[in-house]
Amino acid sequence: MCARGQTMYRQLIRAMRNTAVVFGFLGACVPFCSQAATVNVTLDVQNTWKGTGVKVGAGDPVTVQTQRILRFWDAMSFNSNGEWLYCPNWKAYLNPLKRTDGTYGESANRARTDSARPLPTAPSGALIFRIGNGKPFFVPSSGGTPGKDFTSQLGVMGYTKLPGYSSTVSHNFVSPAGGPLFVAINLSENAKSQKVPRSTTSMWNWPFYSLKIGGKQPTECRVSGKVVDEKGKELAEAVVQIGSEERFQAPTAHSCSFFPGTAITP
Repeated sequence: MCARGQTMYRQLIRAMRNTAVVFGFLGACVPFCSQAATVNVTLDVQNTWKGTGVKVGAGDPVTVQTQRILRFWDAMSFNSNGEWLYCPNWKAYLNPLKRTDGTYGESANRARTDSARPLPTAPSGALIFRIGNGKPFFVPSSGGTPGKDFTSQLGVMGYTKLPGYSSTVSHNFVSPAGGPLFVAINLSENAKSQKVPRSTTSMWNWPFYSLKIGGKQPTECRVSGKVVDEKGKELAEAVVQIGSEERFQAPTAHSCSFFPGTAITP
């Protein structure tokens, strides 16, 4: 039996009034159990901090794979590592009749360099993470170069070769804390809200990443066995205090379920 299982066993014994407890554990099941799980999440530019439905424990390995790239009005593309390049529309003027308004590329670059993003130390367009109410953090992709400008290497028509367009970008980390996992795109609110001139249409015509998150999900834990008194005689039932539940009946030879977040109190 593992250390956490032994702790639960001792708590069970203390929790029973005037009885001795004999419980056999099924597998390696202990309180606050978790099991491997994969969750698919669509993360839009307009999302602030989006809950993934994944709860992690401190020290849990987490793998996040992203696909798709962001596109700022066919002028600039980003991937989840914050890598980017200018695209075919980058030299087009926002207002051809009034060229002093600047180009789409210049507007995209202002969005990219806006330091009012949630995590200024990470590149714009990057996928960022938060555990519970903790501080946001960035995990560079495996083999990537965060914030790299791929324009000279791939050309303005090379967005199909930008990692994430037709390939997967992986962000792997060990969770620094326990709690629900949140994700966001590292852009300022002003950058997210950019509209096509004289229109209500968003500048972000490719506005989301597709995420596949591999981690651990809480699950039900079960123990089974029998309850006996100090002389070894089986008892019909026992009363146990479990978490916020006042009473929990455990008939003889019955399986007892323990759900994530519950604790047995002596």
